[in-house]
Amino acid sequence: MPRSGEPEPYALILRRYRTFLALLLCTVAAAAQPATETPPQLLDAFAFRHIGPIGNRVSAVAGVSGDPRTWYAGAASGGLWRSNDGGVGWEPIFDRQEAASIGSIAIAPSDPNVVWVGTGESFIRSNISIAQMYHVSTDDRRPYFVYGNRQDGPSMRGPSRILYGGRTQGIPVGEWHSVGGCEVGFSMVHRADPDLVWTGCYDGQLELYDLRSGQSRDVSVWPLAIESSPASDLEYRFQWTAPFATSPHDPELVYAGSQYVHRSRDRGQSWERISPDLTTADPALMRRSGGLTLDDAGPTIAPVVFAIAESPLEPGLIWAGTNDGQVQLTRDGGESWINVTANLPGLPPLGTVRNIDPSDVDAGAAYVAVDRHQEGDTTPYVFRTNDYGETWTDLAAVLPRGPLANVHAVREDPEQPELLFLGTENGLWVSFDDLPPRRACVRSWIPCAGRAGSTPDSLTWRARSARPTPGRRIIGPPSGGCSATNSPRRKTVSTLLLSARWPT
Repeated sequence: MPRSGEPEPYALILRRYRTFLALLLCTVAAAAQPATETPPQLLDAFAFRHIGPIGNRVSAVAGVSGDPRTWYAGAASGGLWRSNDGGVGWEPIFDRQEAASIGSIAIAPSDPNVVWVGTGESFIRSNISIAQMYHVSTDDRRPYFVYGNRQDGPSMRGPSRILYGGRTQGIPVGEWHSVGGCEVGFSMVHRADPDLVWTGCYDGQLELYDLRSGQSRDVSVWPLAIESSPASDLEYRFQWTAPFATSPHDPELVYAGSQYVHRSRDRGQSWERISPDLTTADPALMRRSGGLTLDDAGPTIAPVVFAIAESPLEPGLIWAGTNDGQVQLTRDGGESWINVTANLPGLPPLGTVRNIDPSDVDAGAAYVAVDRHQEGDTTPYVFRTNDYGETWTDLAAVLPRGPLANVHAVREDPEQPELLFLGTENGLWVSFDDLPPRRACVRSWIPCAGRAGSTPDSLTWRARSARPTPGRRIIGPPSGGCSATNSPRRKTVSTLLLSARWPT
């Protein structure tokens, strides 16, 4: 390079001139080329990315002309949202309005601050919690976490309490997150590793979710999809919410149900079939479903095993119930099975065995809830056996009848077996009358106070060691509902959790 004030060498001037001339010729040549369309295959590399807003159903989107960073999104029941950073963050801007249902959005071309929206009628769905939880379980953390699968949403995990906020504020939605799986089935912590979660999905899909990495692994018994196929064509008939259970004796042992009971001892790496077909295998129940449009989705698959439970007192004593009314058990881990359906007094055929609850105090005792509303029968059917299914007692004789009387779940209190809890289509019931020597008959059921119209789909006990203070227990039938009081003889504290759905 020449020093300041000295003329540039001729070679350097010539080089710059040639460079300018080459760029000019390239520009002219490019301008002379005919316009070509972008090959469609180049667009295949672009993928959609969810940018919000979180939750709800987006029904309308509009952007500001000339401003690629400002966008508006209208939700079907969540109002109007705005993003000023291209969708990275969203803020609600319509919460003070009476209507929350947005159908269309328009930005005024003359002023981007003028936003027109078309709304529907006032909608309260965003202000109250409406959902159907299929099943609920807990872990042993302190505070313990609750797990479940929610219809039309993901599986969920959240704390039972938080260390911030006021008593009336509740647990914010941000404390909850998905643990794999999908909208139906079970979510349960692995009994040998609390950082692993068994989580289900429809049609028998099963995953093992790792809380440490946030990743899940498919451990399904049968990895092929069953949708759009009649039950008669399926090698394994898995229902919409196929049963899953863990063993109370072996933390590595789990069970899953199709028309068979399947068992895994290696965290889902392999499965073995430990039962014959426990259903009636009636061909009339395995035909294609639907009318003009064939459905053949998981909820219509039958006959299948619908409930599985192993006795907490006797290893290898496994109960299984089906959605065509069969109740069977094995006492040798699946080597042989006994069908005890015929012993259930007054039970019509084709009911769905919703749950089986083996007793915590008597190995030969178990409770069975059967639902026949799909057969047009809403009669409550609840039974108990004290002799491994040889004889049964009808526990529902005095329950009220009606269009919402069908039963979903029955549970025995793990500490006080004289207490029984029952979930029906329209509420939760408790019985205090099952006291020795009156164990042969439950004389009365009392409705528990709670939200009217709620439907308990499942009942789950969570037991933990008690502190020196006495436990808080339900011990007597007050007038008009359920109450709790201190029971000095309790050595553990048990919490009853129910998964429910509310009318929409």
